[in-house]
Amino acid sequence: MRGEAFLLVHSPLLGPSCWRPFGDVASKAGYAIALPDLTSASTAQPPRWEALVETAVEVGEDLGSEPVVIGHSGAGVFLPEIAHRLGATEVLFIDAVVPPLQGEHRTSPSLTRLLDDQVVDGKLRPWIEWWPEATVSDLLPEPEDRSRLSSDMPIVPRSFFDEAVPVPEGWSDRNCGYLRLSTAYDVEYAEAGRRGWARLQFDGDHLSIFTRSAPVLSAVEELITIVSPVRHRDGEDPTR
Repeated sequence: MRGEAFLLVHSPLLGPSCWRPFGDVASKAGYAIALPDLTSASTAQPPRWEALVETAVEVGEDLGSEPVVIGHSGAGVFLPEIAHRLGATEVLFIDAVVPPLQGEHRTSPSLTRLLDDQVVDGKLRPWIEWWPEATVSDLLPEPEDRSRLSSDMPIVPRSFFDEAVPVPEGWSDRNCGYLRLSTAYDVEYAEAGRRGWARLQFDGDHLSIFTRSAPVLSAVEELITIVSPVRHRDGEDPTR
């Protein structure tokens, strides 16, 4: 599987730093990595989702044909359109939101309530400030990790999450897979199962892509071979 290309898409509430340790580990393992910085999309002219998608696609095109599109957390909303524009056949959701099969994605009522509690002057507080100190300490025990993750965490207008994000027709017909990192995404994991996607569970937390990159990469490799065994199991008979 070495030589595969990964497009790593970060949540609009986090910066590319959340993927950087994973990208470094994957690059050393022989994968081509593209890690777009999507933080400026939140302040672009509406529709802001379009700016985010265009930036990701522009960076992903440098990987050549058919990269594996991988998104974390809120990035899941945008993966169908990104994969569609790149012609990617494999899409992985890592503790991520699962968009509808058709139509448009709209922010859920539960997330809307959470967002509304974090607004100051029409903008959301940095994501890391949403949670109690004990929760942050559990996720990021090392102060330097908190500093690294916060270094490019954007200030996002609350209105960013009011936009409806369309999904391409038939997008879920691609080879999709779901890696659940935390129990917070049990609902999305179950939905992936209902859709017949390949699924794996990782014994970690939402930020394991940042703090436990090597074992998460191993889980991603395993998931990819389930999602598309003919393409990735070199030399094996796919009928076995």
